[in-house]
Amino acid sequence: MKKLTLSNILLGSLLSFTAFAGTGTGTITQVIVHRDNSGHGVVMFTTQGNTDKAPCSTVANEWAFSLSNELGKAMYSLVLSAQAQAKPVEVKGMHQCNDWGDRETPLYIAVHN
Repeated sequence: MKKLTLSNILLGSLLSFTAFAGTGTGTITQVIVHRDNSGHGVVMFTTQGNTDKAPCSTVANEWAFSLSNELGKAMYSLVLSAQAQAKPVEVKGMHQCNDWGDRETPLYIAVHN
């Protein structure tokens, strides 16, 4: 019985995490590369369209991620490509603003036709 209860708690935690994470869709209207206080590059981008935001984010349609790892570099390439082709994207947030204090960090970015 305890295992069932623990799994219910874990599932509930996962669902609540997802419920408060930001989501966004639309074309990318702005891309900025900025240096953070540690000297790392941070990409900030803006989506146009329907967007929800995490509580840590002050703007519903702005996102930020670090260029200090391979995932960040891959996301940057995807963002630039989508913007250049005017393709709509779907962004799912991580419910965190770790890479820039007032913009949510994306969990994933998907390009749509």
